Amino acid sequence: YRQPTNSIGDLLQYAEETQLSILEMKEIECDASLAELLECREGARWLRVNSLRAVPGDARPVCMTTAYIDAKLPDLEPNLEQLTGPISAMLERVYGVRIARIEQSIQAVRLGKRQAKLLRAVDGGPALRAIRRYYDRNGRLIELSNAIHPGERFTYVTSLVRS
Repeated sequence: YRQPTNSIGDLLQYAEETQLSILEMKEIECDASLAELLECREGARWLRVNSLRAVPGDARPVCMTTAYIDAKLPDLEPNLEQLTGPISAMLERVYGVRIARIEQSIQAVRLGKRQAKLLRAVDGGPALRAIRRYYDRNGRLIELSNAIHPGERFTYVTSLVRS
């Protein structure tokens, strides 16, 4: 899968072109390290969503994602159960949250045993980890996603233009 990324729209398009399968949803309470990652206070409650994404017609998933969403949003689980596109688009549509900024960091990693099994890839094989933080207009983190992509199935493409 090749993902051109030149704007927020391009980044969100990826989730529109793939199919989502939710593996698990669980409300969690943040310990110190998770609170730091999610830029919140210890004890805050978030919904953790583990999922796989695949290109229609290909049985091998493109990525495995762990997403964190503020658990204060009402009826979050039923809205996620019906989800086909990106979580962020559902947050905008259902809750009126406007995503104003996305921070993305990409890192080379090796697949762990569980990841490789779920992704139908080689244990210890190369992968890309993309951590995305979605912020609203007030600078509040509303979603964090941690996606693991098998190296041979995913390419990021960025085009930078001098103005």
